[in-house]
Order: sequence, then structure tokens, then C-alpha cells
Amino acid sequence: MKLLISLAVFFGDEVRNGVRRLFGLERPPSCVVLYYHSVMDEQRHKFARQMDTIVRQARPLRADGPIGLESGTCYFAITFDDANANIITNALPALKERDIPTTLFVIGDRLGVIPDWENFEARRKQGQGRVIEFEGQIGTDTGSSGAHVQFPLRRLQ
Repeated sequence: MKLLISLAVFFGDEVRNGVRRLFGLERPPSCVVLYYHSVMDEQRHKFARQMDTIVRQARPLRADGPIGLESGTCYFAITFDDANANIITNALPALKERDIPTTLFVIGDRLGVIPDWENFEARRKQGQGRVIEFEGQIGTDTGSSGAHVQFPLRRLQ
């Protein structure tokens, strides 16, 4: 279903851009947000290749990036949900190497503890581990995705 929706949006955008070109209008800026939950050890190189591909196609942008974007330019933002520890070792090095800003959505009251959500044992065996303890990953923003703790969006130093 997600693929069908994505294809419909893509073709709709292409039709819109074609009509704009016919009338000599500039193409508006576009942005896609790629969201991940984790990057497993065996996916590390594939993730790095994905980042290489997207930086050739679009400009990286912080998820809370500027409102005024350049016409005709494609942008992308990277986010992670739940801040599984494996993103520190498997994703952040690739993002830092390519100077791609990242936003981590964290369940504030779960920082540094083993999650108790459904199917965690199976996920632990797959290497997703505990929720990370932030010690200041450069170029990484954090935001709360939990309802119990106020954890405002801020830039980690």
C-alpha cells in the first residue's frame, strides 16, 4: 500500500512539474524525509550506499530546517525513531562522513534502559539493543516522541 501511495504522489508531482514547465514556471523545491528505526550490523554498508545515492540526488537538510528553500532544488532529511543503540555504530558514522544532519526521536523516559515494548526480545537478538544514552553526537538533533517526559528539540553538542 505504501508503495502505491508513493507511486501516486511521484506521478502526480511529475505531471504537476510537466505542466509548470509548459507554462515556463519554476519547479518548486521538494523534500523527502527518510525515516529509520535502526540500522543492523549487516545493513551498515547498504545504509552507507543509500546515503551516497541520495547525496548525489538531493541536498541534506535538518528536519527542522529553513522554511525558504531554493526553487527547483531537491532536499532530504534523515530521522530515526526510538533511538536504538545500533544507530550510533551503524548509521551515525556514515552520516557524519557525508555531513548529513540527523534527527533522533527519543522516548525520553526510556533513555539508557532496555525497552519493554512488544517483541523486544526478538529485536534484541537482532542487535537492536538498548535505547542510546546521548553523549553529544555532533550534527544530531533530538526530539521527544514520548508523552511522559518533556524533552525539547535541541542540538546536541
